[in-house]
Amino acid sequence: MNSCTFFGHSDAPSEILPVLYDVITDLITNKNVRVFYVGVEGNYDRLCYRILKDLENEFTFIKIYRVLAYYPKDNTSSVDSIFPEGIERVPKRVAISYRNKWMIAKSNYAVTYVVRTIGGAYKFENIAIKRGLNVINISRR
Repeated sequence: MNSCTFFGHSDAPSEILPVLYDVITDLITNKNVRVFYVGVEGNYDRLCYRILKDLENEFTFIKIYRVLAYYPKDNTSSVDSIFPEGIERVPKRVAISYRNKWMIAKSNYAVTYVVRTIGGAYKFENIAIKRGLNVINISRR
């Protein structure tokens, strides 16, 4: 059983939905991915979560976890929300970085949307590559 995480720019356009849908479906049907870890920070995270929740109706065996870096101030917390082990001891200024590294450590795949060489999406895509994850950048499809 494999797992997957996601990193992308917070301003990702909704036009990427069809490609993202196809990639995630392929991971489930052909790569034995059963567990998905998604952040809650930007539009890319929202798009990934939306597709996963739609696919959950067809693929009832997948597990989706929204991985939080902070205690939620609004309705971003749900029954599928989790905190990485040890994050309570991390300073708030590095909580997202800690969470992202935790998701990489738990995953075999990373689906990214990286079109700029600056920012967190670019940084964590490169960390995922260096750690040996199978990285699929949907902006190149």
